[in-house]
Amino acid sequence: MRILIVDDSPITRKIIKLELSRGGYDFLDAGDGEEALKLAIAEKPDLITLDVDMPKLDGYETCKKIRGIEMESAPTNVARKRIPIIFITANDSPEGREKGFQVGATDFITKPFARGDLLTITDRILKAKNYLAGTTALIVEDSAILRHVVADILTRQGVTVHEAVDGVAGLEAAKEMGHHLDMIITDYHMPGMNGEELCARIRNELKLWEIPVIILSGVEDKALIVRLFKAGATDFLIKPFAIEELLARINIHLKLSLLNRELTQKNNAMREELELAGEVQRTAIQEGAEVDFLEKSISYLPFGDVSGDVYDFTVNDHGDLCFFLGDATGHGIAAALVTMMVESGLDTIGREKPVHQMMDHLNRLLSARSGSRFVTGIYGTVSPSGLLTFSTAGHPPLILLPKQEPQRSFSEIGGLPLGLGQIRFPYESESVQLQPGDKFFVYTDGITEWENSKKSQYGMERFQHLLEKLRSGGVKNMVDGILEDLKTFSEGVACNDDLTLIGFEYLGGQNQ
Repeated sequence: MRILIVDDSPITRKIIKLELSRGGYDFLDAGDGEEALKLAIAEKPDLITLDVDMPKLDGYETCKKIRGIEMESAPTNVARKRIPIIFITANDSPEGREKGFQVGATDFITKPFARGDLLTITDRILKAKNYLAGTTALIVEDSAILRHVVADILTRQGVTVHEAVDGVAGLEAAKEMGHHLDMIITDYHMPGMNGEELCARIRNELKLWEIPVIILSGVEDKALIVRLFKAGATDFLIKPFAIEELLARINIHLKLSLLNRELTQKNNAMREELELAGEVQRTAIQEGAEVDFLEKSISYLPFGDVSGDVYDFTVNDHGDLCFFLGDATGHGIAAALVTMMVESGLDTIGREKPVHQMMDHLNRLLSARSGSRFVTGIYGTVSPSGLLTFSTAGHPPLILLPKQEPQRSFSEIGGLPLGLGQIRFPYESESVQLQPGDKFFVYTDGITEWENSKKSQYGMERFQHLLEKLRSGGVKNMVDGILEDLKTFSEGVACNDDLTLIGFEYLGGQNQ
């Protein structure tokens, strides 16, 4: 890369060459502004260092003429790449910097400069990493010079820049490009529509809430700044500004905007995947099996789009209703996959084996496939004659409400959860002869462990007490009553677990 060094002092030119030669750059020399102008047009260097105080044509006029030539061939809506110009001056002042930026300066350095300072600035300009490459910005500014200054800063970072000459044109450009924009930088003082109105209309009319809007102003007024932020401005910068400060603001807000956009895209993709997984899971749940000797009511409330709870109903060859309720550890996709394994396992094993053997086979199958995850569960059958036989695996106890007898909880029956590796534990079963009007309930621990705002759990005692209170009604009314009481108890606090409650009532059948 070639650098044009412009200074009327040969010694200064030599010092600059020594400083920049450590960066591996090639050089062109000019002793005054007129010579510099000719070389800039003919050789098109990659960067120019420009002294301010020179005979014939000073640095300001030289820079202004170079920018004028560049602008003649520039498209009206997109800034072309311009030659970066670093002013090197012994009289650095806010007024001088403002004048320099107005004519198109890229940066300033004061001489005598410390070793490494000029090389650092040059490397930052010419060897900058395009960390924002591929992004798009809209610059709204009625000053063509300042518009091109900001455009230069952004294009060197790999940003595609669009320009608008005032607020009205800026609003139209924002409307046309919409969410293809990554950032908007606008002046405050503009004819027709100022930056405050432009920002408010971008937010309220175009609904572009996530795009950063930085407003530039030559007036530092606290009341104005407050108004601008109320209008939706992301940031505010006083002119004349240091390039380092503008770059830092742009860097922060664009990176944040891109990160938010990326997160939104990933969240949307994940949401679609979860919705699809939930649909597949709900399709796989088998609940259509009906028998005329048993009434059932189900409440199934997944914590999210997919659930770690799984239930299954099937009628076997003997006419028995076979039921399973399970609760996989954890939440989300991983837990849902385990529940799909349960459904697949039940279909593979069949429903003709005794319940304790079914549990043993299911345990072996899950131990081979579910990794470190396990499932608590209860499997049972109800025959047309009313014989209830069930076996549990680390699951909350079945609750029986006989029509003519006290409530019973079968907490003493059960084996280890399903899928615990090579651990072997004999699953046992228990049988109960149901009479017409007898009810029983199976459920997951999302019910008893639901917490309210005081971190108190709903608990087994309250659950059983309400079942007793509601037992004279049908199972649907009982299930609905439990859910209503849970909502009252929770005081608006959402349950942080999957929740399933299934109630059964034996209506009578053969041999009754």
